[in-house]
Amino acid sequence: QIFTASVVIGFFQAALGPHVDAVLGAPPYMQGLLWLVDAVAFLVCRLLNVWLMTKCSDWVILSMGTIMEGASCMLISIFPSWYLIWPGMVLMGAGDALMFTPGPPMLANIVELADCRHNHGSVFAMIDVAACLGFILGPLCTIGPPSFWVKSQLFAGFCFLNLIGSVHLRTLKDRAAANVAIVQ
Repeated sequence: QIFTASVVIGFFQAALGPHVDAVLGAPPYMQGLLWLVDAVAFLVCRLLNVWLMTKCSDWVILSMGTIMEGASCMLISIFPSWYLIWPGMVLMGAGDALMFTPGPPMLANIVELADCRHNHGSVFAMIDVAACLGFILGPLCTIGPPSFWVKSQLFAGFCFLNLIGSVHLRTLKDRAAANVAIVQ
């Protein structure tokens, strides 16, 4: 999910400005305002995530973030309208926060290397690699003949495909809880 979030952000950072300029005739500062809305939604949702993690399971939060990310791709590209781009940017920021916050602890629980006392270094290395690859591949996806709309819809489908990974994380967590119950 961290890779998906990074690819989507990388794609929209490179493609959204020219798209908004070409379709809506937006002034250059408008792209900065769009990303400001995204950043504020990200920070607010990170704060709300602390409360949300006490109420929901990690995989549910990750799934909600994935759904928000896919919905943002659809909203931003469906119709060239400011009424859909602004909520799309809010959903993108909130979805990123919901995907990035529970991701590292869940990954640390999965990785649990028996012979390594400090496995969090490998977890953060995997997260860094996923984010870096996402930010490399995202802008590269702007090159080529398919339109902005087609690419955005493909990214939305990719986000919804990641829901399968969220469900798989749930089954891993359930299996780990069952193993702990058997041992006790």
